[in-house]
Amino acid sequence: MSHPHSYSNPVRRFGPGEQRASESLGWQGLLSEARGESEVLGVVKDYVALLSREELLQLPKHLLPPRLVDADDLSLYALQLARQHQLGESTVVLEKLANFVTDAAQRLSQVLFRSRNSRAGDQKAA
Repeated sequence: MSHPHSYSNPVRRFGPGEQRASESLGWQGLLSEARGESEVLGVVKDYVALLSREELLQLPKHLLPPRLVDADDLSLYALQLARQHQLGESTVVLEKLANFVTDAAQRLSQVLFRSRNSRAGDQKAA
């Protein structure tokens, strides 16, 4: 069965040691270890890249993973997934993706908050 929307997700290849890191830390651990916006987005992109075509076909067309460039993109996608999940029209794939992307958006919020606070502290000290 083909999906009317073709989804192309560029797969980021894991470097030496990165695959082992994702296996030993788990996805939540990788989010916890992420220290910047690009790192959080990278973890999400890696997670999404590992979804199979069959899993992606279980998502409604409007919830296929978008191009994630910044915090706004991630927050919007997390909100869209959570809304769909709350409507009760959820599959296992949608539920797992909604939970993970929501956790990632929360982590990104923490990272950005700490970054802004440390910059503000640096400016006060100057």
